[in-house]
Amino acid sequence: MNKKQRVLDCIDGKPIDKVPFSFWHHYSGADNYGDSCVHAHRQIYEAADMDFIKMNSNGYYPMPFEVSVQRPEDWRHVVPPSRNSRWFQEQIDLVRRMRDAVHDEACVFYVVYAGYSFLIRSFGKELCDMHLRDPEARKEILPTMAKMTDCICELSVALLREGGATGLFEAFSSNSRFAPEEYRAWLRPLDLQQITASESAGQYNIVHLCGGVDGRNHMEVWSDYTGAVIHWDQHLDWINLAEGRVLFPNKRAIMGGFDNRPGAPLYMGQKEKIQELTRAYVRMGGRTGFLLSADCTLMPNISYEHLRWVGEALWNE
Repeated sequence: MNKKQRVLDCIDGKPIDKVPFSFWHHYSGADNYGDSCVHAHRQIYEAADMDFIKMNSNGYYPMPFEVSVQRPEDWRHVVPPSRNSRWFQEQIDLVRRMRDAVHDEACVFYVVYAGYSFLIRSFGKELCDMHLRDPEARKEILPTMAKMTDCICELSVALLREGGATGLFEAFSSNSRFAPEEYRAWLRPLDLQQITASESAGQYNIVHLCGGVDGRNHMEVWSDYTGAVIHWDQHLDWINLAEGRVLFPNKRAIMGGFDNRPGAPLYMGQKEKIQELTRAYVRMGGRTGFLLSADCTLMPNISYEHLRWVGEALWNE
C-alpha cells in the first residue's frame, strides 16, 4: 500500500496496513516561498519518512493590507487580495510545486486560516474583539469579516481544483476568549461558510480547532462541524482521542496525539517512552480512521530521529 492510498483509505475508514502519521513546522524568511518552501517541507517529510505532508502558509499570513484601522469606520477600507493577486496565485503554485516535488506520492494538505484570523493577525486581537463586541462598531467589522471569508472560500476552491491539494487544513482560531453565544452569533456562520466551500471542491479536508490559549475552548460550539478529519489539541482542551471520536459525530476520521509543547516527551523522551506513547495513542485513536500527529506545530529543535521512532513503532504496532 503506498502512502497516498494509505491516508485516503484511513480517512475513509477502510482497512490499512498501518496508522499514518505526520508532523510539521512553521517557517520563516526565504523558507516561506517558492522552491525554498517546498524544500523545507520536503526535508522533514523525508527525514522522518512520514505518510503525508501538511504545508504551512506562513508567507501568506497575514494578508497584504495597506491600510490601518483605528476607528470602526476604517473597516470599510480593508479589502482582501483579488484572485489575480500574487498573494492568491502564488499559493496555488506552491501546492503544485509541492505535489511535483514528491511526485504525487503523498497527500498534501495546505493550511488555510479563517477570515477573522487574518484580521486579528494584521490589526490585533484586542482591537478586533473590542469592535466585534461593541454594537455600533460591529456594524462595520462584520461586513469586513464577510469579505475576508468570501476571499478564503474562493482561495480554498482554487487550491483544491487548480493547485491539486489533496485537502485543506482549515485552521479555526481558539474560541476560548468568546462566550459560546458570541461565537455562535459572529464567527460560527463564517466557519460553516468556509467548510461548505471547501467541501464543494474536495472531500478530504482537515478541520483544525486551535487549542484554547485563554482557557479551554468551548468545544460544544464546534462539535457538529463537518470535515473528513477533525484535529484538536487534546492536551490543552482535555479531550482525548477516544472522547473526540464521540464528541465529533460528523467526521470520517480524527487526527492528533502528541503534545507539541517544548519539554514534552516527543522532544525529551527516550525511544522506549516515545514508542510507548505511540502505541497508547493508537489504542485510543483506533487502527483506521485515525491519523497520528501532534496537537499542533513542532518547535524547530525537534530531533527527526524522535519522529522516526514514531514511524518505526507504527510499523510494529
